[in-house]
Amino acid sequence: MERRLSPRYHLQLGVRIVAVDNDPVNISARTCNISRNGVLLHCPADLVVGQNIDYLIDLYPDRHLQVRCKGKVVRWVTMPSCPLEHKLGCAIAVTMETYQCVREFPEFLFDQQVQEESSAPVRAYI
Repeated sequence: MERRLSPRYHLQLGVRIVAVDNDPVNISARTCNISRNGVLLHCPADLVVGQNIDYLIDLYPDRHLQVRCKGKVVRWVTMPSCPLEHKLGCAIAVTMETYQCVREFPEFLFDQQVQEESSAPVRAYI
C-alpha cells in the first residue's frame, strides 16, 4: 500500500552535509529523489537514524543557488531504486523540516574592501 503524502521527483543534485547533530562536517552526497517532505541521499557517511543534519542542495550550481535544509535521518535504504553512474555508499532518507533558498556569491564579484571585511562567503537569503 502506498503511504507517501507527496510525489517524489527523481533528481540527481549535489548535496553537502554541513552539520550532524550540530557538529560541523563536510560530507559530499547526491540526491536520488526529492519530495516536499524529504530527500533520499546517496552518501559515503555512516549516519545513524535519528541524527539531525544540516545540508545544502545545489539547485543551480552555475547560478550559485542552494537550498539550505535541516532534517533528521529517518531510515536507511539498502537497495536504492535509482541507478547512479557511481556508487556513493549507503542511501538514507532524510526529512526536510525547514528549508531556505540561499544565493552564495563568489568572492570575485566583490571589490577588495568587502573581501577584507569578511573571510566567509557572502550569502543572500531569498
